[in-house]
Amino acid sequence: MKKKIVLWLSLSLVLFSACRRPANVVQVGPPGPQGPAGSGYAEAVIQPVPGESRGRGTMICSSRGKQGRLPSLSLGLEKNGNINRLLFYFDLAQAGLPAQATILHAILILYPNTTFCGPGRITAHVYPVTKAWTEEDATWIYADLAGRWDNDGGDYLAALPLGGFTAEGMNLQTAPCLEVHLDPTTVQNWFNGYPNYGLLIKADMEAGGSNMVTFFGREYSLNPSKRPQLKIIYK
Repeated sequence: MKKKIVLWLSLSLVLFSACRRPANVVQVGPPGPQGPAGSGYAEAVIQPVPGESRGRGTMICSSRGKQGRLPSLSLGLEKNGNINRLLFYFDLAQAGLPAQATILHAILILYPNTTFCGPGRITAHVYPVTKAWTEEDATWIYADLAGRWDNDGGDYLAALPLGGFTAEGMNLQTAPCLEVHLDPTTVQNWFNGYPNYGLLIKADMEAGGSNMVTFFGREYSLNPSKRPQLKIIYK
């Protein structure tokens, strides 16, 4: 009888966990909690508004020039063959963390613009950028007005993905947001003063059949709560 009770409880916990996890979003990066995990933990959120210095974001396209400040940012392969990648930067020095903070989890939160999300599945990863760039002037070829990327499409550490996700474009209709858990060690290093040039998001497959997802940028004004944000959980 005791074995049956234990088995029933175990099954209940599994089903409960499965119900809490969005079926259309599969986390590839390091797992983490959705908020403070108990006594002694705190949470800080960086969600930049237009024109402020706490963060920025843009997209770069393989066959277009400056995209500038856009309310929506597309990722993946367009039907015409254009490749889109995303760039984000969050200034951890302006996150309000105490100087001796230990970062436990860093979660990039993006809100899908379902009007421009393709029907298929897209898998992507987040990488640390290795060169300074500007929101207004970054393109597929140029990082800013001062010079080009060393590699077309942006300079990033391909061997050091910070996290990733898989999402079904059509199912994003029911997903309130996409959460990507980033490597907290790298984010801690940035907080401690190691050069932080931001994040580049790249679809794993940038050839073959077209597929694209679109997220709201920091210029999105109809619902400011849907602008990109970085959530930091620390102690």
